[in-house]
Amino acid sequence: MSVSPEEVARIATLAKLQLTADEAVEMSQQLNSILGHMDALSKVDVAGAPAVASVTDTAAPVRRDAIAPDVLARDAADGAPDWREGFFVVPRLAALDADALAVEGGSA
Repeated sequence: MSVSPEEVARIATLAKLQLTADEAVEMSQQLNSILGHMDALSKVDVAGAPAVASVTDTAAPVRRDAIAPDVLARDAADGAPDWREGFFVVPRLAALDADALAVEGGSA
């Protein structure tokens, strides 16, 4: 199997990438090199090789699972300066007050 520069350009377009013709050729060569290595690996006879889960003989340390409260879990009210009936209470903006608008020379 080989990847052509045209296929690379088509896939780049689908991925919304802009590649020059030279970049598409280079990417095609790199992909074909990777596929060549994968092909070589697939031909290796591993019938007698034991299955391994790790590259070392040392087992990972095992610890007991312990359920503990999440130290970051907090109630929203804990961080609120003012909290009433399940809502954050924030100060009213003076600019929205009719009295403040009248003081500034506006009309309410």
